[in-house]
Amino acid sequence: MPKPTLEQWPDLLRQIAAEVAAVTKKSMKEVLVGSVGSPGLSLMTINNKLEKKGFEKITAAEFRGLKTLITEIADTIEPPRKKAPDKFAYPKPLTEFSFQYWFNYFYVELPNPARRQFYFDQITNVDGSYIAEAALDRRRLLDEMRREGFEEFTIREKVDPEVLYKDSARNYQLQGQGVRIVFRGDGRTPQQIENNQGTLPQSRIPHLRQKSNMDQDWHPFNTLGNKVFFRKGANTDNCLFTAISVTPEFYTATKFPLQDELRATNPNALGTATVEVIPQGLGTGKGTKALAQNYIQSHKAEVKVLPASKTTIYVVKTTGGWNTQERQMQLGAGSFPEYAFEHIPWIYHLASVPVIRLHYGEEANLGHLIVIEGWSWLQPATLLQRLLGSTVGVTRLHDFLVDLQARGSAEAGGIPYLPPGTDPPEWKIQRIVKVFTPGVGKLEKNRIDSKMPQPSQKPVLQPAKQAVRKSDTSWIKQ
Repeated sequence: MPKPTLEQWPDLLRQIAAEVAAVTKKSMKEVLVGSVGSPGLSLMTINNKLEKKGFEKITAAEFRGLKTLITEIADTIEPPRKKAPDKFAYPKPLTEFSFQYWFNYFYVELPNPARRQFYFDQITNVDGSYIAEAALDRRRLLDEMRREGFEEFTIREKVDPEVLYKDSARNYQLQGQGVRIVFRGDGRTPQQIENNQGTLPQSRIPHLRQKSNMDQDWHPFNTLGNKVFFRKGANTDNCLFTAISVTPEFYTATKFPLQDELRATNPNALGTATVEVIPQGLGTGKGTKALAQNYIQSHKAEVKVLPASKTTIYVVKTTGGWNTQERQMQLGAGSFPEYAFEHIPWIYHLASVPVIRLHYGEEANLGHLIVIEGWSWLQPATLLQRLLGSTVGVTRLHDFLVDLQARGSAEAGGIPYLPPGTDPPEWKIQRIVKVFTPGVGKLEKNRIDSKMPQPSQKPVLQPAKQAVRKSDTSWIKQ
């Protein structure tokens, strides 16, 4: 029997692929070059078909020589698909918790580019245009991505409050002094949290479930909202909706809620801040006051309009939960100071600290300046003392909050926060002109504006050293 000639191969390969596709119910392209989890046309299949068509079998070396031709034929049948984006399958920004928002949320946690390509192909046509949502099996897509990129925190993994306290006490001064607390950033007011009888994950609060479309039939959390999930993909942290994330470090808590979440849940908390900046590096080290003043006098003030947002940091009593950091280390990911809780009763909310964040950019990981407007107790003195074990614990927490407000006030210049491993911007905020202007319109272009008040009129070079307030108990709200 003869072997196929070069001219015969294209038609033969098409015939073989069509025959296999008819049996396997796969597309011609998938038969020829394969897909995720499915190999393409094999030497064995080709040789079986050749024999039936009266041709001699080919060798492995000859099969390797056909690879380019097989790919070319597949591309003529179905052109190469658009490459899947790394982060957002659907374009941003999204103004509500639509199916597109949730697809992006689960998509980014997929374990590798091949899986992202697979799911991107499910929502797009060959030319890269998006398939109408009505034609998609939305629940199946979201459920399958959730299974690949998320895992459940189980009850047997939950640890005792004392275990979490000792874990935080090893690394953080306040906890190391015996104060059994953690911090949480939340967009809700104390009154809203009290009305809900404490903090629950968003997936368990009816009006938030409705607002976020988690109560829709197509949403996985419609039936899985009572579980606590960990994201094991790109973020490697607690799920934003099924877990209550807390941290032993105040500054880390100021990162949350993220700006994207506020856009969808509380746009009134978004706005802008007007600041004057100098190049990074000025205002530090010996003789910097004179250096900064000389710079200001010889240059016009550079005015920047930054994204700004309001949030509240809650001081809460440490309860039982999951050690997220431990799971992150098991996966070889960078450790982030957080734990996962599933419920914080209202009486465990000890104090609230309203915060304005002056963001260095639109992404949360670029960092921000923390401006603290004040703080207040949420529980009476007797309950505070009982929850923290003694008057000493309450006093230490009080002194911590007083010092925090002094250093974080707008007059003192605020407190810079950069997530671990993040480089600071090329500029440094020298003076806050206006700390918060409501509204989420397009940011003004950063500009040089000689009409703005000049920092040389009233320089704020370094936060003033604050007097240490003596510890007492007279300030506790009865």
